Amino acid sequence: MTLSTFDCIAAITAHSAGFAEATRDNLEARVEHCPDWSVADLVWHLTEVHWFWATIVAETPDAPPDQARRPARRPDDELVDAFVAGAAHLVEVLRGADQSASCWTWAPWQQDVAFVTRHQVQEAAVHHWDAVNAAGDS
Repeated sequence: MTLSTFDCIAAITAHSAGFAEATRDNLEARVEHCPDWSVADLVWHLTEVHWFWATIVAETPDAPPDQARRPARRPDDELVDAFVAGAAHLVEVLRGADQSASCWTWAPWQQDVAFVTRHQVQEAAVHHWDAVNAAGDS
């Protein structure tokens, strides 16, 4: 069964909202399956992931964006708000994109926006679970 683009975007939106809720007052907690990370590190990771893939989809390059373009990490008290803004931007970019447009991905067998959209469902779901687990709500 393949999820529609609408279903993928709905899942990213829902998991991102749950992630933000689970992390907002829990930035110091450790992330069990990323033992060197605090929840703050996890929030920043997913914020960077959203920036990276929104950039890929918006620009449809044939290579990843230059590392020098990555945004700087925000102070901890700004992390969740930056995440929320980045998640909304990613969803907006994915919603407006041609899913068949060619772009770089790490998967040599599929180099298109549809791959990015489906992969972002996985990223959102896995890290939502990580955040809820770190909050002790799993």
